[in-house]
Amino acid sequence: MAGPLWRLHSFESHQISLGRPGRRGDFIREPAEEDSVVFQLTLGGALHATWHQHGTVRDLDVTAGSVLLFGGPEEGTRYVPIGVTYHGFWMRLEGAGLRAHWARLRSSFGTVVAVAVEGSVMEVARRLIEVHEARVDPLSEAAAVHAFVIALWHELGRNIATTLSPAERGVDAILAAPHRPWSLKVVAREMGCTREHLARCFRDRVGEPPATWLRQRRLERARDLLSSTDLPVAAVVRAAGLSSVDTLARLVRSAHGCSPGELRHRSGGRRR
Repeated sequence: MAGPLWRLHSFESHQISLGRPGRRGDFIREPAEEDSVVFQLTLGGALHATWHQHGTVRDLDVTAGSVLLFGGPEEGTRYVPIGVTYHGFWMRLEGAGLRAHWARLRSSFGTVVAVAVEGSVMEVARRLIEVHEARVDPLSEAAAVHAFVIALWHELGRNIATTLSPAERGVDAILAAPHRPWSLKVVAREMGCTREHLARCFRDRVGEPPATWLRQRRLERARDLLSSTDLPVAAVVRAAGLSSVDTLARLVRSAHGCSPGELRHRSGGRRR
């Protein structure tokens, strides 16, 4: 199990691989019990990844200047195409909560993202490696990992802000505030796109339809409120962005086989 301080677990700054016939891809799967994530940048050539996500298979090309973000119990393979010389840089980061940050990065920006090879993210990455190799105190290394993650957030946010289509801006709005009582039709109208295009863009980025994703986020929020507060059920419904008490009851029964009040009691909540 990962400790509370973030750290650089391992890295390779000049990985060179040659795609050969018959060579099997490397299996991508971080151990579920380890809170570790990987940042893999293609410096030259190309990497191909096949991803198994939400019951579907996605093929991803990670070309020069692109980063493959992975970490978690997903399944897939990555390999260098035949005849291609791949030059890459990768870091494996470890620490409590990192996987949740990576999941949000991927849902917001994608599994494959563009990063400037000579930009701020790589500059901070090189500083992180220097701190790691200097064997300074763990707090300094944790701060360096945090600075890298923040730099990555900032660069991806700047990149996407300048290239977003109306539908992609709508996806961003939904992802940023899942507990608002969103109507896909209203969001699409406000952004200037069709409801169908918005739903398609959401599924392409997140891997599941907006209704499915929102329902799960709202159920998680309601479950947290039921177990940690004494808010009345009606207030929990409003705070979670659900449409009614009946909707909450149906979701809780489907997921847990009981009523919201019984779920609160099971989890030690203070109010039935």
